[in-house]
Amino acid sequence: MGLGLGMLFTTGAQAADFSPGGDPSMDCLLQMTGVIETGDTEKLNVALKTVLNSPPSAINGKSYNSIVNDGDPARICLDSPGGSLSEALKMADLLYSYDAVHGWSQETGWISKLGTAVPANAACESACAVFFLSGGIDTESDAGRMPNRVLHAKGRLGFHSASLEVPDGNYNADSVNKAFKVALQSMSQLTDRQTVLRLRPSLLARILATPPDQMHYLETVGEAVEWNIEIAGLPRLKEASRKNVAIACNHMQRRHAAQDGSAFPGFYHHDVGLGRWTEEYSQIWSMESAFESFKATEYGLEFTSINAMGSTILCEGSYSFETQNGVMKSENTQAWYGSAENHWLFPSSIRFKELLSLGGSDTVIAPDVLIRDRKTIGANRCLVFSKETKLDDDPCQLETHEKISAGLGQDGMVLRFIWPSGAVTVVETQNQTTSSDPSLQINGTTAYGEYPGNFGLDVSQFKCIMNPATERVFCYQT
Repeated sequence: MGLGLGMLFTTGAQAADFSPGGDPSMDCLLQMTGVIETGDTEKLNVALKTVLNSPPSAINGKSYNSIVNDGDPARICLDSPGGSLSEALKMADLLYSYDAVHGWSQETGWISKLGTAVPANAACESACAVFFLSGGIDTESDAGRMPNRVLHAKGRLGFHSASLEVPDGNYNADSVNKAFKVALQSMSQLTDRQTVLRLRPSLLARILATPPDQMHYLETVGEAVEWNIEIAGLPRLKEASRKNVAIACNHMQRRHAAQDGSAFPGFYHHDVGLGRWTEEYSQIWSMESAFESFKATEYGLEFTSINAMGSTILCEGSYSFETQNGVMKSENTQAWYGSAENHWLFPSSIRFKELLSLGGSDTVIAPDVLIRDRKTIGANRCLVFSKETKLDDDPCQLETHEKISAGLGQDGMVLRFIWPSGAVTVVETQNQTTSSDPSLQINGTTAYGEYPGNFGLDVSQFKCIMNPATERVFCYQT
């Protein structure tokens, strides 16, 4: 059974091939290309033995000692359109349970440290993306095998649901029911491995919700954090602000949340209805304001954030201006320090392509550089109320201009609503990504939000703003 489009690539596409080497910048010892087919698990097993018989030092300059004892990363590079889901799961089983199946030895111990990677200009889609999730590193502690899976920002990682395989011209009820049962069985095999693959409920939900003829690509900071996927090839921020660090702390909490989707209270929210995490901006703001210590040192920043009672460390760590790297911990991460990935400094909605427009991993960007300067135009509906009396209800045009700078000094949006008469209503917000109550102005006057339901409007479709200067309420579609 293939995973969606993966099976469509098998005709005329090259079968999977495993060979030593790969992109050294992604720390690869082995590379896989082509379509995943029945029997590829054994091909992977043979390839691993081949690499074992060749000292790792001969491949991308790595040694057994550096991988096992020094923590030098080692990965399998992937470039595949997918193929057989059941075979991809067998390959995943081989990778994360190699020691259990074959027995640990000095010669094979490094395989339990193998991660996965998608290099620049490569694509790992469908069943390949499932195998990608098996990349990990055995911590040799009660933390178990932690994710070690890296996507280059110029690579593509795509997920979708399983397809039905019904022979051409044979569409009777029995054949369709049989195909449906096989598809369900394949997805059941995936959910059975949810824990060992460190597969977040939100990612599983995304896989199930994406039709077989479509592909959901990982493109945003928020999804990378939530799904425990490291991103390579992005520019680095020269100097992190308090807001950057507060957002990074929030991402750390999100990264180390329980696998079942539960959250540490107060830092972020798991929306059961949407099946995904959403940032609790009020908590980011609280974390930012709760820095007991936030100081510049000779080398960069040192910070400690505590809760309102002063009894719990929310986030503690440091950030180097020289290397643009950080480490942080909290009481919820079992008090051990972990590397803070550079993209953690940016809001969840930021897309990799927005950061790539500023340069690659060799680029260091200043805090005042705009990572988003986006203008859009679209139709809208504008309403004005005086108390509960509707004064205007007209179609209008909305011009949106959103700006976010790397250091989040600029973090706002200007909305220009153009009425049929040519009149313009201007709404401005600031601190939109780091506050649950961003500063708000309407036509240059400080304003505040009103509940749309008070005016008979659907709260999920409209936003309303009170202008204290006129005592009128302006509402528009969201």
